[in-house]
Amino acid sequence: MNNKISLIIPVYGVEKYIERCCISIFEQTYKNFELIFVNDCSKDKSEEILLDVIDRYSHIGINILYFKHEVNKGISATRETGLNAATGDYVLYVDSDDYLALNALELLIDGAIRTDADIVYCDFYEVKDGQKRQYDQSIQVNVPLLITEAFLRSEISWVLWNKLFRRSLILKHNIHWPVDVNVGEDLVVMSQLFFYSRKIVHVNKPLYFYNRDNINSYINSWNKESAFQNIKAIQITNNFFERQVANFSLLEALTMAKLMARF
Repeated sequence: MNNKISLIIPVYGVEKYIERCCISIFEQTYKNFELIFVNDCSKDKSEEILLDVIDRYSHIGINILYFKHEVNKGISATRETGLNAATGDYVLYVDSDDYLALNALELLIDGAIRTDADIVYCDFYEVKDGQKRQYDQSIQVNVPLLITEAFLRSEISWVLWNKLFRRSLILKHNIHWPVDVNVGEDLVVMSQLFFYSRKIVHVNKPLYFYNRDNINSYINSWNKESAFQNIKAIQITNNFFERQVANFSLLEALTMAKLMARF
């Protein structure tokens, strides 16, 4: 398998976790990837720790790009910066307080190449206080439109980090991260990618470890502004689907997404 993966890793307030994240990537069984780190003006020692780990693994010859915003721009802009720099055939976002199973890239890219899929997604663990809870993402349909509906109904998690996607898909359809939306932004981008995909494949293994212990993460600092941004993300998603060919079941699934967001 010669297909290159672009791994995009935002960096902000993760001094306790970024070393673990980086090691889990450098130690992957599949080595044909580039690493794109985007520092969004982190105020702690994240940068210092990151650069140290990069130096320790310099001998394996992984291409690494490092960007640092001049001002804090938020997670959407950070992910957009990384995406603009990507050159891989496929893209995978990894949050820098999370980590991967060591065979994650191998199994994801194998699923993509073997089936010619535009998106490959996997199960994941939520990790909190040393305890792991597995989230099974399998569903009973394999038609892209039906999978998109399941995604909107949250039968598949709205998150982006357990989903490998073909980079040409985002270029062809001019998909961008929503400006100044830092909660629910995953839904905006992933719903469009799901909608445009010709084939979507599930890997029935938990390959991603989602960390819930980071008190600096957006999900752990929920407030009124977060709620309004989440609703804005739903509105952007709604506007996108309203421009597409009318499909009753898709709009019904979108209605469910609206209700869950408002709840």
